[in-house]
Amino acid sequence: MAKFKTIAYALSGLSLLPAALAQAAPPSPSQVGMAMMRLNASLLDQAKSQAFGSGSLWASLSRDFRMHEVNPEIVRRHESRFAANGAYFDRTINRSKPYMHHIATEVKKRNMPAEIALLPFIESAFVTKARSHVGASGLWQFMPATGRQYGLERTALYDGRHDVYAATDAALNYLEYLHGLFGDWSLALAAYNWGEGNVGRAVNRARAQGLEPTYENLRMPNETRNYVPKLLAVRNIVANPQAFGMNVSEISNRPYFKALNLDKPMDQSAITRLAGISESEFLALNPAFNAPVFIPKGNRKLLLPAESVSRFEKNYRNAEPDTLLSWDIYTPYSNTSLNSIAAETGMSVAEIKRLNGMSGNTLSAGRSILVNKSGNQYAGSRNDINFIDTAPAAYADTPVIAAATAPAAQPVVIAAAEPVLPKAAAPIDFAAQTGHNITPAANTPVSGQTIAAVTEIRTDTSPTAKALPTVIEITPLPAAEPTVAISEPLPLPTQGGMSSDNDGLMQLVDTQAAAESVRTAIAQAEARDAAAARNRAETRARQQQRTEARLARTSAPAAVPAGMHRVGEGDTLFNVAQRYNLSVADLITANNIKGSNIRTGQLLRVTAAKQPADNVRNVSYTVRKGDTLNTIASRFNVDVNDIRRWNQNTRTVTPGQRLKLMGS
Repeated sequence: MAKFKTIAYALSGLSLLPAALAQAAPPSPSQVGMAMMRLNASLLDQAKSQAFGSGSLWASLSRDFRMHEVNPEIVRRHESRFAANGAYFDRTINRSKPYMHHIATEVKKRNMPAEIALLPFIESAFVTKARSHVGASGLWQFMPATGRQYGLERTALYDGRHDVYAATDAALNYLEYLHGLFGDWSLALAAYNWGEGNVGRAVNRARAQGLEPTYENLRMPNETRNYVPKLLAVRNIVANPQAFGMNVSEISNRPYFKALNLDKPMDQSAITRLAGISESEFLALNPAFNAPVFIPKGNRKLLLPAESVSRFEKNYRNAEPDTLLSWDIYTPYSNTSLNSIAAETGMSVAEIKRLNGMSGNTLSAGRSILVNKSGNQYAGSRNDINFIDTAPAAYADTPVIAAATAPAAQPVVIAAAEPVLPKAAAPIDFAAQTGHNITPAANTPVSGQTIAAVTEIRTDTSPTAKALPTVIEITPLPAAEPTVAISEPLPLPTQGGMSSDNDGLMQLVDTQAAAESVRTAIAQAEARDAAAARNRAETRARQQQRTEARLARTSAPAAVPAGMHRVGEGDTLFNVAQRYNLSVADLITANNIKGSNIRTGQLLRVTAAKQPADNVRNVSYTVRKGDTLNTIASRFNVDVNDIRRWNQNTRTVTPGQRLKLMGS
């Protein structure tokens, strides 16, 4: 601490000495600001070699801090505010402990400034379900549209913006794209807060006024003007809390959680039981699910405390599959009222709405919801075996169930950094095995056994419900003498409960009639199933024909010349540049794109970086931070002397300067 005081006194003395000698007024705010900047730089340099132990995440993180300060007077103001409210700062740091190591590791993998790992401190104070007044949500405060663009689904049962693993990956992808667009991390962060379009227009305005497009020179809202300075203030305090009279809680430099891949849905209560953790620990790491079930899909990961993973894997191998899921997925064939679903499942409409986050009274065709597993009167809509993703595009976020034909193999857990957990054994579905919707009784009749009755059961008779297949229930009689095929009538014995020959003959006729009724009912069911299958096949064939015809109509104009790319749905400058191993700046320059927007169907040149010199015609390039004449010449494959000749024999370049790249 004495060393820091000495530095402060020395710097303040340097700033006050000229004023004292000139017998003038006290130093100006700009002089004080410069002195504080020098002090801050010295503090950061010292913080990298002390302040935290070698096993501290902060020590590792501070070694990679490299962003330059912008608006230093605003940075100082935020440092003072955080120092005055140390309790809030420490609460936020404590909330970050489950996530900080993962975020810092992902940032380091991408060679991004370590300051980016502290961004959730500014965005959400590390509250996983934080919501802003404009609709942004999660640790990284994604707006719904931006979240969808970067792969974060949002449904009634799941919100990817709250998924710690998926949202971190999406946020870093977005920031990489913004940095490629603007060439400066401060501007990239400003665009993350304010929007890339707004920052792009602000950059153009600054250039039109003859200003270098830096963070300080842009005209922006007050929130964005404070955004990066606030992040830098957090960076400075974390790097050297003692200089601000604060203590920052240590975080161990080791993983707090591990990510697992599940292939079957599981109750959250079953997961906590197998892992030996509390519900609050589970929800802290897996806040994206709005229902009591973890539903696997795509890149969704199950996050568990690192020390609980081995226990979970061991217990999962030994668990009974029937104990892992207490809910079914209900997926109607057509729009269905919640009243009808409630009647089938034994739930109330209010329970269905509350469980599935619904507000309406109708469930759309193809959309899946959770219902009680005890409800077993909806055979046409339920198969509680395997979950697959075959829902229509409008409901691609929720799984649909498909019947299995055999139990799963004995599970084997693969121990890895991100283990893939095995499928639990599933019960055999009788309907899937036989091909008929027949419910077997407790004692299924065998060849020669007498059939007593045939009962027709329909699962739903409400006018709004879709017609469901008829279910035939075969109920056997107690064991009886087998019937014998005869060529002519024979006298029947009177013993065994038959009062006369006529009574025995009538009973035989009744028994044969009942058996014939069963055969007829089964034949009718088979015919109906075959007709339905034919109808489905014909419908699929017609849809396929229409699709092929549509593709044929559009295939001719869709031909793309060599070295070009046609923009498709969901394409962004970042995605296209990544696909063709280009930088976003090169892609923008090669196609003379204004701003950062591209439209579906647009043709983009994707070989600009490899064009020979004599193919460059009347191209201008705006110098970005870090550019030199040599790097520009190498990028466009032209001679550096030609660039100098085309630009009035310039020897140096500055960010924002426009250079002519004109072929000889």
